[in-house]
Amino acid sequence: MLFCAECGARLEAEARFCAECGTALVARPQPHGTLVAPVATNGTSEPPCPETIWDGDPAGHLEAGPPLGDEPAVTTTPEPQKHGAKTLLAAGVAVVVALIGVSVAIASHNADGGQPQPTPSPVAVRTTSGTATPTTVGANTIVTFPALYRQVSDGVVRIETTACNGGGVGSGFLLAPDLVATVAHVVNGAVSIVVRQNGITTTGTVIGSDTHADLALVRTHSPLTGHVFTLDASQPEVGTDVGAIGYPLAGQESLTKGSISGLGRTIDVGNGPLTGLIQTDTPLNHGNSGGPLLSVDGTVVGLVDAGNTEANGIAYAIPAQTASSQLQRWREAPAPVPAGAGCSAPVGPAGIHVSINDQSASPDGAAIATAFANYANGINTGNYEHAYAVLSPHAQSLTSLDAFSQGEASSYIVTLRITAVTHAGANDGAAVQFTSVQDPAAGGHGQACSTWQMDYTLVPSGPGWLIDTASPHQGSPAPC
Repeated sequence: MLFCAECGARLEAEARFCAECGTALVARPQPHGTLVAPVATNGTSEPPCPETIWDGDPAGHLEAGPPLGDEPAVTTTPEPQKHGAKTLLAAGVAVVVALIGVSVAIASHNADGGQPQPTPSPVAVRTTSGTATPTTVGANTIVTFPALYRQVSDGVVRIETTACNGGGVGSGFLLAPDLVATVAHVVNGAVSIVVRQNGITTTGTVIGSDTHADLALVRTHSPLTGHVFTLDASQPEVGTDVGAIGYPLAGQESLTKGSISGLGRTIDVGNGPLTGLIQTDTPLNHGNSGGPLLSVDGTVVGLVDAGNTEANGIAYAIPAQTASSQLQRWREAPAPVPAGAGCSAPVGPAGIHVSINDQSASPDGAAIATAFANYANGINTGNYEHAYAVLSPHAQSLTSLDAFSQGEASSYIVTLRITAVTHAGANDGAAVQFTSVQDPAAGGHGQACSTWQMDYTLVPSGPGWLIDTASPHQGSPAPC
């Protein structure tokens, strides 16, 4: 199958001109490398295509490689993928791209039940392009990308999901203190959404999702305080400098820069085409999906969506110009998506391990942190036997493995820190603070997102420690 080098449209075998853009065609050699014949959704073989597009996410895409910064890598086993299919940029569990249209969605944890706000303010839209003229954010004029990042990066959020087949990590950005724009494949199939920004953790509800346009709007349970973005009402010009902010490879927040290299592109994502896309050479990776593609004045020109793994610098974004009207409709008339529960034990992103922050300054702190890491990561990955093994014989005598597993089935531990370690003979005490999300009915406290302050007693076991007793502080857990 041949494709037009100018606009990406499919070409007939004997065509001399592209039917879509009119570009004159020349004979092109086939790409190097071995292509495996893909399997169609009906189980038949299709001819191999010369390009592979990626995107990676909780609902349908490719696995991520090693992340940046201190976050551990997302490692998953991808299912078979068709060559030539477009995949999306989230960074979580690998799923065949054709499944992008099979959406279940997100647990509804909003205090207002996802009902419309009395007088929703409109999504901020810039009506003129103005990319050559710097504009102002706050009290500072943005004229460079370093200045842009300083001014607006706190409005870009990290989205972590739990799902029956494993959750994922993607990006989003604020349209209001309690509204996050993202792409649909970041949240499709999720049982719970965790939104993290500037050390704050909250949960979210999908109040609008369109899998065919790959667009979604999330309302957070608690308001956030970062920069609120404006969407561009016009298409950027080819050659415009742009930057993308997000969480590539499930790592730390990052800025990459590039330019607009094309407009009006169409790609195939398995359940139908995505049309009218912005093409960019900005370096993008799994985990960037849903984040903003920005002009240097801080205006959102697109939502990062997909990329081509067999090309150097070809990625795609959904134009803010076309997304703004749909986002505004959901803002005025929310359409909450039913929870994607379908399993008894949803788990978080594969390979994402809780980083335990030991602030105790105790000689035993590192070994105790290892015990809590094994406990939390066992729960997050659904390996309840691994977590149960961190309990002492006394603690295990109080609950069976089955009862423990059922009690933790919906839990996902987001952060955990050890604030103090005390010594009492052979045993140690540990003061621990952590944040978790769970089914509101679990534990009897009715919270979807909880902040805990706990005191634990630990007993030595070889070179390590086992959890023996646990008691919450008064008022714990508190809602996030």
